[in-house]
Amino acid sequence: MAFLGTSLDRVVFKRLIWFGSGAVSGAAGSWYIKRRIQEKLRRFTPGGMRETAVVKARQAQRDAKTAVAEARRLAADYRSQIRADDTTTG
Repeated sequence: MAFLGTSLDRVVFKRLIWFGSGAVSGAAGSWYIKRRIQEKLRRFTPGGMRETAVVKARQAQRDAKTAVAEARRLAADYRSQIRADDTTTG
């Protein structure tokens, strides 16, 4: 750092760098926290509640479809097993 002549200039420059980096990180941190809080609070607005309800309804629909498909598969397996038992015993 050729433009810094005295040791006082270096101290001031270092403090300025540290102050600037602290200010930037503080501003970025507060922006991030504000955004996170707004996202969390959005869940409790009517629109947020509606979105949550839609997501849960779709998940329940997927779960029901999966359960029905599995039940049909098990029923088919059971029927084929019964038929196989009937042909071997009868």
